[in-house]
Amino acid sequence: MPESTPVIGIVSRFATQKGFDFVTEIADELAERNVALVALGRASRYTRVLREWAFRNQANVAVQIRYDDALAHKIEAGADMFLMPSRYEPCGLNQIYSLKYGTAPVVRATGGLDDTIEEWNAELGTGRGSSLRG
Repeated sequence: MPESTPVIGIVSRFATQKGFDFVTEIADELAERNVALVALGRASRYTRVLREWAFRNQANVAVQIRYDDALAHKIEAGADMFLMPSRYEPCGLNQIYSLKYGTAPVVRATGGLDDTIEEWNAELGTGRGSSLRG
């Protein structure tokens, strides 16, 4: 994988609340793009799908099913983008960690995620992430 390949990090419970239905819907399309994806999270109904996806795309997708706080922070700090597609999120901490580490958070525009992420504006050079609507 070229050094210029952007890395997307995910640290979450692999649950519908956290938007993993969205992730599994676009998983194969995402793996076809020039990105690497590293995901760490707790087991759920999406475990099998995520493991199979990682197995089919070993060159650019890694999934770990476990809780590991130290690894979570390494993923958050080492990624270029941090994906949080939550359906609802009253507050959220990971987008705050992303901002601290200099990792661009890409969040679904809901609750505390939308409240804390200022949309990147290339013309003005403002903002530090992206809030996706819909």
